[in-house]
Amino acid sequence: QQNHLSRFCPWNTKGYDRVCFVKVELIYRMLSTGHHLLLVDGDIVFRSDPRVDMRAWWEDPVHQVWCQNDAMEDRDTTNMCTGYLFLKSSPALAETYNCVSSAGQARYNRCAFDNNDQTYFNRYVKPVVTMKALPLARYPNGQRFYRYGEEEGMVLVHFNWVHGHEKMAKMKEHRMWLLTEEEEDSI
Repeated sequence: QQNHLSRFCPWNTKGYDRVCFVKVELIYRMLSTGHHLLLVDGDIVFRSDPRVDMRAWWEDPVHQVWCQNDAMEDRDTTNMCTGYLFLKSSPALAETYNCVSSAGQARYNRCAFDNNDQTYFNRYVKPVVTMKALPLARYPNGQRFYRYGEEEGMVLVHFNWVHGHEKMAKMKEHRMWLLTEEEEDSI
């Protein structure tokens, strides 16, 4: 299975399921050791410093999870996006990510080819935690960004809602591709 992690694996294909399982497992292991986590997908470009928001999340006594919304409207929190996710460690939150036990592996396997870690979060984590959906104007998913463009106070752009190498084209189209031609040739 290791060979699946050494090459590009398109979304929801064999290999991608393994990458997402490892992500869920690492979240579980880090939360189990008391570490808070900020997860950032590789197709995210920061437009401003997120640390001010992160300090507020850290100090919030109510919420355990802050998550990017994958909808077009803030009020629709049906499908949260695990591409940008802040988790405050607790034993209960760690247990929701337990994908290594027999029961946890069975839960994850039900999500393996259905958007993987994101479906796992929406099915098994979101219903039992205190979660705050991040405002779409500041933390837009790709679909929203492609429709409305850059908004005042935007912290990041997540170039999701396109597949594979289309992400690079979208980043270049919006002048957010960060590699030089020389760096690009080396990947």
